[in-house]
Amino acid sequence: MSGAVAILRRLWYRDGSTSSSSSPSSATNSPSDKVFPSLEQRGSVASDHSMSSRTSSPHRLVRALSSKLRPRSRTANGNVEVEAIPRSEAIETLSYRRPKSAHSSLSLNGLVNWGRGPRPITKKPSEAEFGVRSCVSHNDASNGTQLSPNSPLLAAFFPPSPKAPHLAIPNAHSTAQRNLSNKTLQLSDAGHLQKQRSHSLPADAVLRTETPLEPTRVHKEISAGAVMVPGAPFSPISPGPTPPPKDHPLPSEDDARPAEPLPNIMEMLSMVEHRLSKLNYGAINIIAQYNGVSPTYSWTPLGWDANRGVPLPAESPKLVHAAFQGMLVEDAPGLERLSELDVESHPSGRLAGTTTVAGLGWERWEVASRGRRQTVYFMQGALPPLSGPELVQKLQNIKRTLEPANAAEEATLLRGIIGQASSTFFDAERPYNSQAADLIRVINREDLFEDFTLADSVYLLAIAPPPTGMGVRLFLLQMLLGYELYLRLKVCDNTSSFPGITQQVNSTLEMAVRWVENVSTEIVDGELKVYSKIHERQADGLIAFAEAMRWPALDEVRRFAKTAYSDHLGGQIVNVHFLDWLYGTFLPGRWFAWKCMSAAIYASPSLRSYGTTPYYDAGLVLDQHSYWRSRTPLAHVLGGLSSANCVAGWVGPCPPIKLVDGRNFTGWIRIKSKPAEFNQVAVPVEEMTEDEHELQDRGLRVRPGETPRGLLNELADMTKWVFPPPVPKSTTKPNLEQVTLDLLPVDDDDDSSSQCANAVLGFNLGNGYRVTYTIVHNPVFVSAAPCMSGPHLAHTRELERYQNVVDVKDLKDDKMTSPGQILLINATGGGDAEVVARAWCSEAGRHAVISRGNTTCLTCSFNTTENMELSVLILS
Repeated sequence: MSGAVAILRRLWYRDGSTSSSSSPSSATNSPSDKVFPSLEQRGSVASDHSMSSRTSSPHRLVRALSSKLRPRSRTANGNVEVEAIPRSEAIETLSYRRPKSAHSSLSLNGLVNWGRGPRPITKKPSEAEFGVRSCVSHNDASNGTQLSPNSPLLAAFFPPSPKAPHLAIPNAHSTAQRNLSNKTLQLSDAGHLQKQRSHSLPADAVLRTETPLEPTRVHKEISAGAVMVPGAPFSPISPGPTPPPKDHPLPSEDDARPAEPLPNIMEMLSMVEHRLSKLNYGAINIIAQYNGVSPTYSWTPLGWDANRGVPLPAESPKLVHAAFQGMLVEDAPGLERLSELDVESHPSGRLAGTTTVAGLGWERWEVASRGRRQTVYFMQGALPPLSGPELVQKLQNIKRTLEPANAAEEATLLRGIIGQASSTFFDAERPYNSQAADLIRVINREDLFEDFTLADSVYLLAIAPPPTGMGVRLFLLQMLLGYELYLRLKVCDNTSSFPGITQQVNSTLEMAVRWVENVSTEIVDGELKVYSKIHERQADGLIAFAEAMRWPALDEVRRFAKTAYSDHLGGQIVNVHFLDWLYGTFLPGRWFAWKCMSAAIYASPSLRSYGTTPYYDAGLVLDQHSYWRSRTPLAHVLGGLSSANCVAGWVGPCPPIKLVDGRNFTGWIRIKSKPAEFNQVAVPVEEMTEDEHELQDRGLRVRPGETPRGLLNELADMTKWVFPPPVPKSTTKPNLEQVTLDLLPVDDDDDSSSQCANAVLGFNLGNGYRVTYTIVHNPVFVSAAPCMSGPHLAHTRELERYQNVVDVKDLKDDKMTSPGQILLINATGGGDAEVVARAWCSEAGRHAVISRGNTTCLTCSFNTTENMELSVLILS
């Protein structure tokens, strides 16, 4: 058969005059509507099939939370067949159970908006116009981990005080922009103002007090305590009296003012940092902020300027193939909330099994957002009737740029798709915002549209009629709505604060973009033909994945991938997971990784007996190698192997696995572990002054009996800035001898794919000394960002903190370090020393920063660990 992936011999034509509330048995529906139900049959308020619950809708079986909710029949190889799939001779009927994951994320009701505040609504939504529901994370709400109330990361952001604008001091880091917010969070208790702090105040921050500071007094204070640094752009005013000590009160009229004002401290610090920005050019500057849910992290080299033509060092590895770009979400203005789709939709660290500096923030966001609820408004009522050819034509011509002058025309076009727009949330000043909000409320309809995060095959969901799928017409309508929303979000203001952006909205948005970019459709003689624009790229990408993973059936993949698309167009049976891969109909992150491995297995006829797994966190063990999902504990630990790569969300090739009784193990397996907690390392907020916080943010500590001004006087002595002594190369060269699994019992109602196990790693440290580590926790490892022009300087007063070094052979005897200390693990001896260090972190439940080689100097690695509030630095 020529040129069709899915051919519908009778497209569903609708009479435009047909009532939008007709019943399923209405005579106005064409015969094809009995196979592909109309919009009214599935979601109209007047329809007999209108449902308010996701699980009660008849077409929801394909995305049920358990495989038991759908009738299936077993095949000889253990796969499950699903009935009622159109053109069964062209689509292989395999198992379709929704993959399960321990890493489900939640779309929140909007991150804290540091820009313009949300527009007030004009009236309360009426129940006739909107439906309201409350949703919660896919994770167990009882497992939510709260940040410590003493953590400095719980502090609010404060803008420069409007009472003393003349105190604003230029930031010494001209390119290291920190908190540029002009808004602030309102505190319920103003008396706690001095204890609240920002973890990312810029160098020009000033202390906010309730009493305005007099300009004359400020000049005296700055001149009296200023530190003269050679070459620094500072000219003191006329000398003034030395301010009294911190514990002595000022005269009565100044009782409410601090004895040692922060502007003076910040002026002194600004001068020191100005000089260090030249001496320590290229040093890593970690910027930590709080977004209202969890901390976020970013970094920039000190003194780096993008306009000078010097490229920024790459923090993430270069993609092995262009096809793997599908693992990531689009990073563009207006699409910030799309990043909430999945933690793995962000770039991975440059070392296998690690994340980036920004990735640590997303890991903490997932923990903090687990179990949070949000109220979602969604539109009710029937949508305008659109026939199949109309939907195809609209999608073919949908690419365009929205201009502000065309907002009224775009609103008219949108009414032809979703009906009359809402007047409740209308914003006359920002019409595209109002249009986007209307689209969000339509897409949130669970009676009509799908949440693609719960679908195992989007291709099958699109072409199969209910209850297996949603039907082509309804699928194309959801793609049309998703892309219209995509166009508007890119020109909207403050999209991060939009309410109602759920996983259903985010997955629709992402899938619509991929459908428009990757798939072409046409109607020929009443038949709908669907083609892939990227099948060659996807086939080459699958081969690149197999090569990077040292896939045992590499030759089979090469032969099959090259001809699979043409064979499919010719009518040959092809697995729907493989079709998802060829057409690019998958979501980024863990969905991409799962689909890539499923395609690799199907492209290897000798390995097809392993099938697919319903779990996103399951690893695959073969005779020669094992492969582990990048966010699972064995991937984090075995990523330290010199032979391991991280490609498309998989870490491998890793060693084969044995059971405790010595037998070899093959198949899918999940490793039992629990999350490692993010413990507070810094001194509690109430035990530090505001000045001390500012110094701590820059890696400096005020010693007992020392004042911040005294510290800055010492820091101003540039002769005391030296290179820290390097950690000597370790003589320990461990060897990973084996990875052993202890299988856990499987419930009677579970199948083999639900098998879990405890994992134990055995190492030979040399001289007959052997140790074992048990995988207990699933820690997060951060690849240290590369610095420029290193090594970099550290102050002599801080050098003692670099001496807390433990060799990998002594980790079993190491005691937990006290709070506030950073443990440096010496894994520089080669071999599998880094794997030993990672295994210890898993057993002890410690997150860590990993610095391998000379990419990041010791000073920058240490400061990165401290500024991200981690307590372990692995040097390998």
